[in-house]
Amino acid sequence: MRQCDSGDGSLCRTVKDKVSPHLKDDNYNLTIYRNTIELTFSEPLESKVETLFANDLIITSESTRKPLSPSEYETKLKMGNPDTIVITIKTRRADSYSIMLASEPKYIMDKSGNIIESSGQVFYTNTITSY
Repeated sequence: MRQCDSGDGSLCRTVKDKVSPHLKDDNYNLTIYRNTIELTFSEPLESKVETLFANDLIITSESTRKPLSPSEYETKLKMGNPDTIVITIKTRRADSYSIMLASEPKYIMDKSGNIIESSGQVFYTNTITSY
């Protein structure tokens, strides 16, 4: 980002974004619509690796208390909202989930390449009841 203190451009400097994105607090009560869950972040994320975001998430079934394999769900950015990851659960059963970041995320990053830091926060969904 370029920041200027004068109108003629004589006092300009480049500012590098070194701040990692973070999960927004409004994720504490996640809603499942059909088989999708949305996670909102503090800034737009890098779309080139959106399918790999699943590797940075730990999604646990509340009924079995077992984490889902990344092959059991897909991730992509929400169209028109690049700060929101849409998680699509592939299994078709009534369940609720807890979601947290892996201890060392590698793929969820902002457009400047700053990787999200794991905070240990756990987010819970309501129960999927119909599709």
